[in-house]
Amino acid sequence: MYLSVEMLRVDSGIKFAALAIALAMACSVSGMSTGFGALFLDLKQRNPAAIMSSFGGTLNLVMSLGFMFVVIVPVAALYHLHIDRPVSGIHQP
Repeated sequence: MYLSVEMLRVDSGIKFAALAIALAMACSVSGMSTGFGALFLDLKQRNPAAIMSSFGGTLNLVMSLGFMFVVIVPVAALYHLHIDRPVSGIHQP
């Protein structure tokens, strides 16, 4: 993520926000995966592929993608609004 914002040469405020959001999303998705793994634990299952295709694995996939969508879309919309029409009170170079 750091390489992406450096290559795009964005402002330091946007750079910090993007890195903070990426870190928060990584921690949240990791925690959600751990929680679903503990909630839908099946100790009798020996096949790792069957564990991933179980109800808990599928629910984890859907919830993780939904969470990322819910976080990324509003942030992207605000960023594009800031680029098209600067929000008053926010400095734009």
